[in-house]
Order: sequence, then C-alpha cells, then structure tokens
Amino acid sequence: MEENTQSSEMEKRGRGQPKANIDWKKVEDLLMAGCMGTGIAAYLGISPETLYDRCLIEKGKLFSHFSQEKKEKGDEILRAHQYAKALGLTDKGDNTLLIWLGKTRLKQREFVDEGTSSPELEKKFDSLMSLMKDNQERKIEEINKSEESKS
Repeated sequence: MEENTQSSEMEKRGRGQPKANIDWKKVEDLLMAGCMGTGIAAYLGISPETLYDRCLIEKGKLFSHFSQEKKEKGDEILRAHQYAKALGLTDKGDNTLLIWLGKTRLKQREFVDEGTSSPELEKKFDSLMSLMKDNQERKIEEINKSEESKS
C-alpha cells in the first residue's frame, strides 16, 4: 500500500526527485549578504534552475528582480550600520571590514582633492588640448573649402 501512495504522488507531481523545500528567509539573508544565485542553489542542494523557477512560482517575480531587491536592501543595511557606527550609536562591527565593504560593495571611495596636479599631468592635458585645437581648425578649413567649392 505504501508503494501505491508513493507511486500516485509521483504521478501527480511527475517523475523525478521530490520537491525541494526552499528556506526563503535563508535565501533572502544570503542575497542581502551579496551571495549569487548559483552559490545559494549549491548551498541549498538544488539546481540554480530549480531556485529560479520556484522564485517565479512562489514569489511571483524573476529571480534577477528578487535578488536585486534583496542585494539593495543589504547595501542599505550596510550604509545604515556605517552611519550608526560613525555617530557612535553602536560599537558593534569591525571598522576595517565596514570600510572594506563600503569600498568594494558600495563603491565608496576616499575624496581626492581635485586641486592637486602634477607637471606631467599638466603637460598631457596641454598636449591633448593642442591636438583638439588643431583638429578643430582643420575641420573648419575643410568646411570652408567645401562651401567655397559649392559656390
């Protein structure tokens, strides 16, 4: 009788492995941490296609949209934690890691004083401006010659 129950269950669902249980809270946490769908699928012991298909069925959206939402949420949590740490509202977290995550994940960078320049950089800039001026003058001459030949 047990064999008949398994057999009829497989017929209802189709042949293959039983439906995997996906812990969506864990998936969300991993996405907020910046994990990729393929890695999350491997962590859960399922194929990426299963994860992507089930996201569409169970969450009603493409996995790419779902993962982008969660990644952005993770980014904002990181920014908020940096802010709280900067204001002394929390002593939790590692300063070095907050800086590293900010630079790598949030594309934060240190301010570079734009007033600083080097003689080498100024030479390159002057050379480029001179080339642009020469090209512009040449183009104007070509246009003038073209217009003269038309008349």
